[in-house]
Amino acid sequence: MAPYPMYKQKMIVVATMVLHNFIRDHDGVNLDFARFDRDPNFVPIIPERYRKYVAPSNRSTTEPNAPTMDAFRDELATALSLAWG
Repeated sequence: MAPYPMYKQKMIVVATMVLHNFIRDHDGVNLDFARFDRDPNFVPIIPERYRKYVAPSNRSTTEPNAPTMDAFRDELATALSLAWG
C-alpha cells in the first residue's frame, strides 16, 4: 500500500471489496467471474496497456508499518475465508 494512514488503507481494502461485489451483482454475465466460478485457479489476463499498474505478487509492504499491514491483510483474508465457508 502507498504510505497512507492505517485507517485509510483499511478503507481502500473495503472499497475494493465493495466494488467487486457491486460488479458481481450488477454486471450480469462476466466472463472472468464465470471462468473463475468454474476454475478457482483461473487468473484473468491483464491487457498490456494496464500492466504498468500491476504490483508484483511476491512483494510485501516495505513501509515502517509493514508488519501491521501484513498482519491486517492476513487477518482479513482469514476472516473472509472463515465467513465464506
